[in-house]
Amino acid sequence: MYSFGAFTLDLQLYQLRHGDEVIPLEPKVFDVLRYLVEHHDRVATKRELLESLWPHEVVTEAVLPTNINALRRALGQKRGDKTPIETVHGRGYRFSMPVRRSLLPESPLSSAPMSPMAPPEHADPVGSIVGQQPILDKLRKLLSLALAEQGQICVLSGEAGIGKTRVACQLADLARTLGADVWMGTCEEGRDSPPLWVFQQVLRSALQSEGPETLRRWLGPLAHELGTLLPLLADSREVRLLGAPQDQESFRVYDAVTRVVSQASRVRPRVLWLEDMHRADEASWQLLRLLAPHLERAAVLVLVTVRSRDDLTVVLPVQRNLDLLQRTPHCHRFLVRGLEVAQVGELASAQLGVPVGDELARAMHDKTGGNPQLVRELVDWLEVRGRTDAAALREGPNLAPSELVRHVLRRRVVRLGAAAQQLLEASAVVGPTWDAALVERATALSHEVCTDAIDAALTHRVIVPVSGRVDAYRFSHDLVRDTLYSDLQT
Repeated sequence: MYSFGAFTLDLQLYQLRHGDEVIPLEPKVFDVLRYLVEHHDRVATKRELLESLWPHEVVTEAVLPTNINALRRALGQKRGDKTPIETVHGRGYRFSMPVRRSLLPESPLSSAPMSPMAPPEHADPVGSIVGQQPILDKLRKLLSLALAEQGQICVLSGEAGIGKTRVACQLADLARTLGADVWMGTCEEGRDSPPLWVFQQVLRSALQSEGPETLRRWLGPLAHELGTLLPLLADSREVRLLGAPQDQESFRVYDAVTRVVSQASRVRPRVLWLEDMHRADEASWQLLRLLAPHLERAAVLVLVTVRSRDDLTVVLPVQRNLDLLQRTPHCHRFLVRGLEVAQVGELASAQLGVPVGDELARAMHDKTGGNPQLVRELVDWLEVRGRTDAAALREGPNLAPSELVRHVLRRRVVRLGAAAQQLLEASAVVGPTWDAALVERATALSHEVCTDAIDAALTHRVIVPVSGRVDAYRFSHDLVRDTLYSDLQT
């Protein structure tokens, strides 16, 4: 949390407040403000801002001044004033007001509050830690060791929808309250992602947190090795990012990434959150294994989420990489399991807002196997039917848990109408995340029809916006996309 003048910038609630008043900001305008405030001790160049806040996006030169002007209006800055945002002509922008950074009061890790953070788009905060307290207690202790410069690797494995990301959100939130930076990377599905994509996202977080000059200082002669991953660090030489595993060029890239993490941990603790590593390329796994020995005396916790080995989507190379990683002395693997009957009732009660009886909780447990995501979907299904009793479940389809949730999800999509169903099916082919304009062209639906379909899908939580990107969306959960995609193949 940062304070300047009468303003407060809350990074957990994603709010700019003036006193008790919340000042609405567009997501990208908020990101610009956060970047300038976090780097208030220097000038942030235009190129740096564009590379850090609009990575992999084709934008016009007007996008930055447009967002700066919107930010100045929100802060009440008058034309010609140099405070709080000063334009340094030919260079960039500087946040010129004194900034104070404050953390929540520290408390012993064993009793630290586990309040929900702003999670990834597919994480639902309702009942986010039901049934997962034992794992969270163990993770608190490992986080304590990491903060004391005894680096740790924590692997959360489990089936889709079981709650891995929610547990990771809670740990990341706790780490932030204790002064650690959280650098996150997500492995995208499909073969179009470049090698080391998950670590490229982590490095962009590092760049946004520290700035290019700091990274260049940490890296020294190795700075050019990250030129492909971080163009701001590139020099005039052409750098070949990856080759065969024995390629020395590749290992120099690995060495550069390791040095960034090691140097950063000397400034303050870091959490590297690697999401959905069952989708990662071989180079990312190799880099993670090479990074592991350097964590022994570093204030770093690496948090990995991955599908469990009994999930059919987890192929043999992923299992092999997990086994190799677990040979590291400070690597710990936790299997996130399904909920017990009472916990299913607790989660359903939180979502419905009314108590759920034991009979209904038991019936829901039988139908879902205790998978929290399936419980949530089943509660939605019951609400649509206007029923919250066990008899409603007995009258429903007699399907196995995996097929039951697909049945529920199909019904949810069908209720949105034919146009929305067509748009969502096309989106499922594109991938877990997609741009509205691309899907609109693929479906040949009119702009108005697409807009209405997207609004309906947002309202019913079938999709959610992708933070930091305009008109970009993702499915609320992998299970939604998997269901639509598999139906198209039958």
